[in-house]
Amino acid sequence: MAKRASKTPVKKKNKLSANAALVKLKKGNQRYLGHDPINYQTEEERADFANGQKPYAAILSCADSRVSPEIMFNAGLDELFVIRVAGNIADTTSIASIEYAVSELNTNLIVVVGHESCGAVNAAIANANNTLDLGYNLNSLLAHINPAIAATDKKKIHKKDRLTATVKENARLNAKELRTRSPIIAKARGVKIVSAYYHLITGEVDFSDFL
Repeated sequence: MAKRASKTPVKKKNKLSANAALVKLKKGNQRYLGHDPINYQTEEERADFANGQKPYAAILSCADSRVSPEIMFNAGLDELFVIRVAGNIADTTSIASIEYAVSELNTNLIVVVGHESCGAVNAAIANANNTLDLGYNLNSLLAHINPAIAATDKKKIHKKDRLTATVKENARLNAKELRTRSPIIAKARGVKIVSAYYHLITGEVDFSDFL
């Protein structure tokens, strides 16, 4: 097979508005629920990716092996800019990654996705009083989840619903953090942020209103 001439990468920008991008995500989740297969790209389409990317949404999700944004939203290559970290926390590196999507790729929709039975949130709840020293790195990660635990506890949620409520609150608070901790995101015109909750068993994604 003849080799293609290499091309200089160029900046390719997504043109979807935040509203249109959210509609596209919701339709993708419905396709996933209907067991529609993902349409994988051809070699020719993949070759075009080398010239730049244009994701229509940036997704901050948990690193949990059961949670894959590309699958839950039935998305192919070059559609989603995905950042995954345990507990879907908005820390320095995840915020910087999203800033790149917003400022360089013109991505207008940001979604922070929490999920059913999140191990990171469950661990944070179990160690809410800092009774265990889990090491600097894990202690630091779980500390990001403590504000969600405190907010949920104030609402006096029933014990059996505490984990789910805290996961949702954690996603919401981290979504808000993206604006308060990032002038780039806060000042970007047309950018909207939502939080979401992924049901492991049904595969359905619930979205909040724009934050």
